Amino acid sequence: LPLPTTETPRFNTQTVNQSSETPKFTIDFEYPLLENTNAQAAFNAVIQNFRDSNIAAFHQEVNDNEQWRTENVPDFGSDLHVRYITTYQDNALASFRFSLSTYIAGAAHPNTQIHTVTFDLAAGQAAALGQLFNPGSSYLETIANFCMDDLRQQDLLQWEEGAQAVEENYQNWNITPNSLLIIFKDYQ
Repeated sequence: LPLPTTETPRFNTQTVNQSSETPKFTIDFEYPLLENTNAQAAFNAVIQNFRDSNIAAFHQEVNDNEQWRTENVPDFGSDLHVRYITTYQDNALASFRFSLSTYIAGAAHPNTQIHTVTFDLAAGQAAALGQLFNPGSSYLETIANFCMDDLRQQDLLQWEEGAQAVEENYQNWNITPNSLLIIFKDYQ
């Protein structure tokens, strides 16, 4: 991965708060924006695209559900809540984990998701998991074997195909000060 820059990155938490009575919904979406460094425009574009696409998808679901909601559960509203934590940050990398909770009025329970962004500040782009390892190494197989063994020991491996050494199974990951954190989706 990249060499650290001398500029210490500063992230500022932003929040989108929206609410409406018709259709009935609330949005509370927290996200970081980079205030300095050469990577500012690229990082902020990645985060703003994530924010905008999730808000647009939520609005579409709310609008698609509005007639049914008003006829069946008029007192219920829909909600989108997003929070993030910084799992790692230095002058070269920043790693964030977003927790999304979406409730569409009338549903049995909210839908929860995790989304991660690890950003190479020196290169000005999102970091890929493979960048952490030597080229040509069998990193994905090593990680998958470790994860499956660990999940088996915890009696949590429900669907082995969701942890096999396939790139799509390892899209959500973070750097922490001491480790690589792999996050599996619900029902993966």
